Amino acid sequence: MKVFGRSRVSLLSMMLLGSALLVPAVDAQGGDKRPEDQEEAEGQGETITPEKASGFLDGLRDGTQKYLQDAKGRTESLISAHLLVAVVEDFNKQHGRMPDVGTKEFLTSSPAGIRFLAILSGMEVVKQQNKKGINHFKVIGGGADDPAFRIDHDKDGLPTGMTDAWGNPYRVILRKSGDKPITFKWGGADNVVVHGKLLVVGSPGMDRIDGTKDDVKSWK
Repeated sequence: MKVFGRSRVSLLSMMLLGSALLVPAVDAQGGDKRPEDQEEAEGQGETITPEKASGFLDGLRDGTQKYLQDAKGRTESLISAHLLVAVVEDFNKQHGRMPDVGTKEFLTSSPAGIRFLAILSGMEVVKQQNKKGINHFKVIGGGADDPAFRIDHDKDGLPTGMTDAWGNPYRVILRKSGDKPITFKWGGADNVVVHGKLLVVGSPGMDRIDGTKDDVKSWK
């Protein structure tokens, strides 16, 4: 049995929690119940015990910790998305072109996405696009193995994917040509238009559903 301690509740809380909160004994017509009914109603009253109060406080603490963990995960995932955008911009600046994986839209867990990460990190099997072998992740951050990028690797150090804090791959959408805006669908919304960017990066966030308030978006 848990016992109240001064560290758990204040004196006022102890006084309140020590009181019995009983359900009023009133009959269907709104009058007082008969004595025998009153006894039965009193027997059904609920008392807030120290054990129940302790359980409530524990639940409140656990809920607060989960909220803080989720907020931390979203912040880290947003940083990763923006860092990936910065890495691609650096590649474009140094090579005068964007990485080409045969499609303008892909997930970072797909074959196209994995090749994309390999090109950016200078780890192409055949260096066709990143001929200088520049690790652009290292130019922007601490390298592809920097935890901030959230990139997974195989035993040989080759990238195998990139995910947010909840294990979702990022969706990458590259600008198709020239200075045209990026137009795409997100969470059922048609024609999201982003101007002045080479690419956008996003994920569905904690609930794994696009179009909800916890989405990770580099364009917001």
